[in-house]
Amino acid sequence: MALRRRRSAQPGLAPRADIGERGVSMQHDTSIFREWCQFNGITPDFVTRLNAHSPMSDLSYPMLPTTPFVLSQANAAKENVLRLLTTSLERNTGERAKTVNRIHFDLAPRADKPERPFATATMDGTVLVSLHYHGRPQDFLALAHETAHAVQLLHAPEGLIPPIYRETAAFLGELIVLNWWKAHYSANAELLRSAHAAENRHYIFESSKLIDSNRCDCSASYDYRWNYAPSRLAAEAIWKSGNKETIQAVFDTGPSLVSKLPLCGILDQHVRKLDALRF
Repeated sequence: MALRRRRSAQPGLAPRADIGERGVSMQHDTSIFREWCQFNGITPDFVTRLNAHSPMSDLSYPMLPTTPFVLSQANAAKENVLRLLTTSLERNTGERAKTVNRIHFDLAPRADKPERPFATATMDGTVLVSLHYHGRPQDFLALAHETAHAVQLLHAPEGLIPPIYRETAAFLGELIVLNWWKAHYSANAELLRSAHAAENRHYIFESSKLIDSNRCDCSASYDYRWNYAPSRLAAEAIWKSGNKETIQAVFDTGPSLVSKLPLCGILDQHVRKLDALRF
């Protein structure tokens, strides 16, 4: 499906659409919003119910921490993230080595590369991870996020992965790293936890507001940030379930993921508990 992406869009802060007694929008969803739902294997009604659990104010989230993280050097951070993700996700030593050798990193802050972090497949079958690593907790989480994207790209080479499933894998990568640090290095884990909670302002609050303000607006076009809130909450729900097979499945499957791993169904089991989720 060829979704039209908005060229320049600011986070949506418009009031929520009117919601009926059963949680269904009283306005009409646009065709582009319905296409987005269908492509990701979710329903408009489910998005409405999911967004109802997102806090109404960005004051619900802390500010990003300013204290430097213990892994201030990019190479040490890269090795740490690679080890944690491949140990958690790969089934044997040979697969781990294969994955590590196929991910290339460009982490040095430079003016001649994109500002936003990204992971992209290359023509030679490897994946490039790029970001500006300054040694902050949020940089370490970004590194975990993009490396998780890279691992999924290497495991699902057969075609286009729906964006909500791409972001769910990336957010699971953050949780794998965050929870390992929580179990082993409590002081630095608190810095990571604070950064993760602060970033929910963007990934949950602003994404949910953007969906609410765009879904019935005929002049609005597809915005990639629609994918963040459902994905962030899906990753948290999957992680809390403790089901290793489900976590592995997020990274293992490509376009067939929607039928094999329906996130709508997974989240539906947890939607009543989302009020209690405070990352």
